[in-house]
Amino acid sequence: MDGTTAPAEDGTAASEQVSLDALRQLARASMFAALIGAGAFIVVPAGPLFFSLQTMAVSLAGFALGVRQGLTAILIYLAAGFFGLPMFGMGKAGPVAFMGPTCGFFLGFVFQTAIAGLAHGVRGRSRRIALMAALGTAGFLVMLAFGAAGLRITVIPTWKGAFLAGMAAFLPVEPIKLLLAIVVAEGYLRRNPEGGRGDA
Repeated sequence: MDGTTAPAEDGTAASEQVSLDALRQLARASMFAALIGAGAFIVVPAGPLFFSLQTMAVSLAGFALGVRQGLTAILIYLAAGFFGLPMFGMGKAGPVAFMGPTCGFFLGFVFQTAIAGLAHGVRGRSRRIALMAALGTAGFLVMLAFGAAGLRITVIPTWKGAFLAGMAAFLPVEPIKLLLAIVVAEGYLRRNPEGGRGDA
């Protein structure tokens, strides 16, 4: 009897552990989704757009969680805003936000998170930080490119104008936000070493 029940008990324990791990991962993703939403409330208006800490939090989600969990966080964030929670810049929410000047940035956030997440789990602090800087920069540029395309489609009649408003205007401040994201991510990973063993 012991020989038949032990495997079943082991299987149940393993299943419970998998469920607990999934809940922890979902909780972490939800926490970072809330952080991205909080960053959207720290804004400086700039014409049809605004500067915020939102993009810093997007890179942070990728650095701290990895590609898969980072994408889960950004999708939770976008879904919450779509269904009415004031998660977007200056408290905007609802489907209409996806049709305005910032629509391209929302799509860009997905790619920004995935690119930043490639630095997750890299061993060696110096190597990881260097990779965060390189991938974070690439992620920011891709996100801004999507943002400029969204501006061109919605409110700005020329590509040059869209580039100036959607990319050039943000380039001076993005390195500062990237540095903040790297510093916070390193602090998070030091305090949560299990977070550095997730997917890359």
